[in-house]
Amino acid sequence: MMSDIKNNLLKAFEKGDFLKVVYEKTSAERENRQNLSDELIMLHNEGLIDVVAGFKILQNSSESGIDFFSTLHVFEKSLPELNASVLPVMECVLHLVNEAGQDLAAGALFSPYIEFCAMNSLRPKEALSLILKNSTQLADLLTPTIIAGTKVNIEHYLNEAIRCTYDESIEIRKRSIFSLGRIEYSEDLILISKALACLESAVIKETDDQLLGNLIKSAFSLYKQDKSQTDRIIILIESALSLGNEYSLHAGAEIFGLDFNEIPVVLLDILLISLLRVKPENQGTINDIKYGLTKLLDCKNSSKGIEFLEKLLIANNNKLSLEDFKHLPHDLLRNKNNILDRLMTRWSMSGEKVLCTAIHDVVSLGHNKDILLSVVPSEFDITSPIQSIFIARKAIGFLFFNPVTAASIIISLIELSNDDEVIGQLSELLFNPLLINYPGKVNEYLKEQLKHENSKVKLAAGTAITAFDDYFKALDSIGNIRELHPSQIQRDAHYRRFSRQLSESMKEGEKESFFSSLFTKTVLLYGNKSIHYIHSVDDQNNRMEIPLQRHNTEMEFPRLENIDPLGLDYMLRTFRSEQIT
Repeated sequence: MMSDIKNNLLKAFEKGDFLKVVYEKTSAERENRQNLSDELIMLHNEGLIDVVAGFKILQNSSESGIDFFSTLHVFEKSLPELNASVLPVMECVLHLVNEAGQDLAAGALFSPYIEFCAMNSLRPKEALSLILKNSTQLADLLTPTIIAGTKVNIEHYLNEAIRCTYDESIEIRKRSIFSLGRIEYSEDLILISKALACLESAVIKETDDQLLGNLIKSAFSLYKQDKSQTDRIIILIESALSLGNEYSLHAGAEIFGLDFNEIPVVLLDILLISLLRVKPENQGTINDIKYGLTKLLDCKNSSKGIEFLEKLLIANNNKLSLEDFKHLPHDLLRNKNNILDRLMTRWSMSGEKVLCTAIHDVVSLGHNKDILLSVVPSEFDITSPIQSIFIARKAIGFLFFNPVTAASIIISLIELSNDDEVIGQLSELLFNPLLINYPGKVNEYLKEQLKHENSKVKLAAGTAITAFDDYFKALDSIGNIRELHPSQIQRDAHYRRFSRQLSESMKEGEKESFFSSLFTKTVLLYGNKSIHYIHSVDDQNNRMEIPLQRHNTEMEFPRLENIDPLGLDYMLRTFRSEQIT
């Protein structure tokens, strides 16, 4: 087998089909990739083929018929053992990194390059010299070259990295600053202090935002290797954050999101203040903040996370919403440690539209499930009638289309209140607008509350249900009112309009649907099963029959939307916009 691989590679290299054969061998013998790499190393080192030149023309293109990343993996395994000139290897590595683009494989390619350079003490020296002579083309290899050099002589190449921080090329300075944080100092505190002093010097004279972002990353990396320098490093990061902009904030967000458990308390406070300056359009930074926030809100003392989140949303009103934090709303929906209850109470009391809307966004993720919430007494004055009614009206205003959730909040307010007048007003809100609009869900929920041990809750729920029953009896006693019964033509026109709006909404939702990219859509005009033909390996078409299953959902539409839509809309807008003065 080994001789066959060797012969095929030799012939392919002569014909110009080298990469095609490498890919074919990789696909056919996945378990023998190491054998393929060993054969490539041997052929290259014997001078029979030039592996570096062969891979330098590898393209990340579907038109080539070659899978880029599986073929690239063969080169990664081979590179450290190749006897090759430094410059061609550097040019090949940079080409492959550029072809890989934003994929994680791009960064992974630097590891075999580092191993290649570290195999010979002369290679890092030559590579560094070439980079400094041609920084425009080769600057991206400065950091892995310095890392490789430190594996040979750490003190010498640390000095080289420091020297590069004074280079006239900003690209060299940016990467040399970054390299100071990537060096493994092996707990050599003298060398760490030396690198830290270099960063302190750089933060005074540098203004480039990318460089400052790299400086923040390197400073925190040094902190993880030497906790005794905490105070110096915190001052350094704070200075860089105050001077920097988007890149610096992104570096701070990475620390907040990816290294949350290692952040000292003082630095955490600095990061939270600085990250309030983030721009909503920088989604990568927002994602890192989301990771950190999830962990911060999960702590026993979640106050810092709550304050940061609400300040961030208020500062970016109409530009940033809770939905921009991707999975964070789902984390809040689990209501771990009553975090959602606390946010609902606090944000309802604030009256801020963006915060109250955020609660609505979280509850809506329940997909018509009855999410039950309770107020948290520590977040408002339970003896204040105004505050209790205010929270209830906010719950109705923003959670009206989640009526059981709104009702559960009002019930929890009733449980805490000792004021009969307040309880009466809260009971009235249960009746109007909740019970009147949702005689199904809310009625069932309140009847469950009649089994409650709390006499106040039982009385309030019973009063609301009684008022509702009297309301319907009064309606029945009036008889038929022609104005409340639109003609068949008017009803058909309304249903057609509603159906069209629903269809448009579904089409918009399908555009963002993950499943639409996985499955094809088929419309069946009639029948009780679908039929598919699956092509098997023996060239036979196998008939597959799938019985159709019935799926249904139920949605209760607010009654006043048909009877008094303008009055209902006005009331909800009032509840949403009113403030405590």
